[in-house]
Amino acid sequence: MCSPPPPGPHTVAGLVNLISAGVGLHRWSLARDLIDGPAPVGDDSLRQAYTLAAMVGSFPVLSPAATGVVFLIWFHRVRTNGQVFRPDGFSQSSGRAIGAWFVPLGNVCLPYRIAKETWRAGVRRLLRPADSRRSRPGGRLRAQADRAAARQGHGAAHRPLTGLSRPPGR
Repeated sequence: MCSPPPPGPHTVAGLVNLISAGVGLHRWSLARDLIDGPAPVGDDSLRQAYTLAAMVGSFPVLSPAATGVVFLIWFHRVRTNGQVFRPDGFSQSSGRAIGAWFVPLGNVCLPYRIAKETWRAGVRRLLRPADSRRSRPGGRLRAQADRAAARQGHGAAHRPLTGLSRPPGR
């Protein structure tokens, strides 16, 4: 028997939105009760509603921060693994894979350089050295898209990728 797939990011976001809507509805009902008369609404219930709203509201702020930390760890590991494939192919240390993101104005180009050098280190192991200079990260994806468009026979989808006026085989 197959188990259901794990919850994806849309499931988590939907759950947070549903909880946030419930918290908003609860706060609205407390505000309505407070307008009707302050006696039935206690300070504890107002404090609890405020705390609950703050907890739910902090998720959209904290989740990108956690994702950023995980990305930095992954980027450092990829850079370190790239050095195993080609120790002489890097112009900066592996610590720069993390530090480059925090350099003002350098965070635009330094991480790209690190990723490009890591890509070249990994490709060199798979291809002959002469072919690794011509390889680009998007080359394989483009070739797969070309083949998929040609297989489907969609000339309009194939033209922008290759510049051909007709799909191959026609």
